[in-house]
Amino acid sequence: MKKYFFYELKKNLWTFVLLSVVLSLIYVATISTMNLTYSYPIDEYTLNVTIASPQVSLLGGMMLSLCFLSPVIMFSFKMNKRGVDAFYALPLKKEKLYFVKAMVGLLLVILPFTIAYWLGFLTLLLREGNPYQMIWYLPMYFGELLFAVCLFGINAFLFTRANRVGDGVTFMLAYAVLGVLVVWVLQEIVDQYFFNYYQEQSFLTFGGQLVFENNMEYLIRGYRGEGHWTVWMFVYPIALAAVSYFLLFYNLRYEKGENAEQISNSWFGFRVLIPTYVALLIAMATSNSNGDLLAVCLILVGGITATIVYQRKIKFSWRYWLMLGIGVGIGILLGVFVG
Repeated sequence: MKKYFFYELKKNLWTFVLLSVVLSLIYVATISTMNLTYSYPIDEYTLNVTIASPQVSLLGGMMLSLCFLSPVIMFSFKMNKRGVDAFYALPLKKEKLYFVKAMVGLLLVILPFTIAYWLGFLTLLLREGNPYQMIWYLPMYFGELLFAVCLFGINAFLFTRANRVGDGVTFMLAYAVLGVLVVWVLQEIVDQYFFNYYQEQSFLTFGGQLVFENNMEYLIRGYRGEGHWTVWMFVYPIALAAVSYFLLFYNLRYEKGENAEQISNSWFGFRVLIPTYVALLIAMATSNSNGDLLAVCLILVGGITATIVYQRKIKFSWRYWLMLGIGVGIGILLGVFVG
């Protein structure tokens, strides 16, 4: 396994280099040329000085993008018949093969981010008139690593549920916002709003990272007490990641090379996503009495279109019509309670 690990590292060396250079250039160029403070007059005697954003969200956004890109780079082999046959022919168990792929995939996220992060730190540290509380860059770095490990694991599991690259990307994006939709509908049903905006945002697969970066930016700028800390920003991604990493390796016993390029029939894929989205969107649409029928029709058309894409044919069996019907029925029922 060690030899294969170094083989994958060598194979992806130029990808490491390219990503590191791109992230570093974008981040360093941004923070080395921006204004560190902004000032504007309150009255003729008073000048208000505001510390500018250190642009940590820019680098965090690039890391977030790598958490979606890296699983595609590392696991798309299983969606090509030739590629999957070659990899499964290696004298390695699937568990070891996937473990190496996951480790190298994580490095594809963490190493470019780390290089750009600390280069940016040094750039700001050496700038004249630096107004930032630079000590907060240290805990922020380890927090970002935690979110990178979580989001990569979630996306790696979701992507590998597909038999085609396009389906895998769709799964990652669809599940990214599913948690927020569920939370919103449930709160509307019980007519109790347990979560504020920042807590709701934490139910995006990457939402905890966004809230964390926003809070850390306040601390770096010296504005203590202005953050919006919530336990959900950590609990939700960590719980999802734990389940995802476990299922990623547990389900390997059911992986078959001949599924490559076939219809993605995983129960974590379109089978569940399409009726769930239809139900949730209809529940949201029918919570308002204006234009209910039109909204339901449009959502149903969207569900039919998604099913056609899923099945790769216009004519599909009654089972999928039943699936859509159940989604519509549950959505209308939920809409009654939401309304």
